Amino acid sequence: MTPDYSILCDTKEITDKINDRMISLSVVDEAGLKSDTLTLVLDNRDGKVAIPPTGAKLEAWMGYKETGLARMGLYVADEITISGPPDKLTISANSANMRDSLKEKKERSWDRFSLGDLVATIAAEHGYLSKVDPSLENIRRNHLDQTESDMHLLTRLAKEYAAVAKFAGKMILFVPERNAKSASGKKISPVTLTRGELERWSVRSTDRKHYKSVAAWWQDVKSGEKKKVVAGKGSPQHSLSVVHPNEAMAKDAAMAMMKTLSRGKASLDFSCVGRPDIMAETPLTLENVAQGADGDWVVSRATHEISSSGYRLSGSATPPEASTPPAG
Repeated sequence: MTPDYSILCDTKEITDKINDRMISLSVVDEAGLKSDTLTLVLDNRDGKVAIPPTGAKLEAWMGYKETGLARMGLYVADEITISGPPDKLTISANSANMRDSLKEKKERSWDRFSLGDLVATIAAEHGYLSKVDPSLENIRRNHLDQTESDMHLLTRLAKEYAAVAKFAGKMILFVPERNAKSASGKKISPVTLTRGELERWSVRSTDRKHYKSVAAWWQDVKSGEKKKVVAGKGSPQHSLSVVHPNEAMAKDAAMAMMKTLSRGKASLDFSCVGRPDIMAETPLTLENVAQGADGDWVVSRATHEISSSGYRLSGSATPPEASTPPAG
């Protein structure tokens, strides 16, 4: 098939203007609140390429002439580089979803709040709507001190509750980790790859010391004592610093962290011909590849690139649930 792409700059189609100068177009799609990026490299041999201003909005589409194009997102140009020889113009852009105000460091305290309220408040402060999964929105906390940016706070809380905070257009989602939800909240279609479809693959399994249990604390109002609950069994044991208002919440937090800590002992890196249907959080199944690689994964990072070499995809993935590599 024939690789194809389309680029809009501030809503104006510029593909035909840059087509004979395009060296490479790459889009990196990340899970969570990490900013997705676009990089466009153009041949500037005569120094006459029109340089877009920083702040210009670039909309990218990638795919094939025979099957059509898929939208890869809207980006804001934040860095322009002219270099040589050979003379090149490189435009770097970050996802338009990410607002600078989210990255500003803050110091404040949150008292007697639910996760749903916190996410809604932060979203509204930056001009977003919010959507929190029902399993998470009513989790309550007595107190939390914030000494980081709102982006880092959401990421920290997501990690604590085995969840993920992510952008969905003009909305911030807070949903269970590896829940395979797209920006609209709809399920992402799973993808299956076989050995013959992979150009390169590797699975890395770590055997480092890991936590076998997690301790969480809660305040018993009647006795005035701080009490402990444990998820898992054995040592080493990880201890959560937050004191929860009741035993049920402490137990939920311990179990969520135990689930988080038990994951990530296997990681997959792979590359194949361009697949616009594979993005971050896509459920991925490998078949007939190798024992220890075959099974279910969830894509954590996807890099799409079109160049003179064609359309290529490289990605990283982790197991959806299990703490051990997928069975072959």
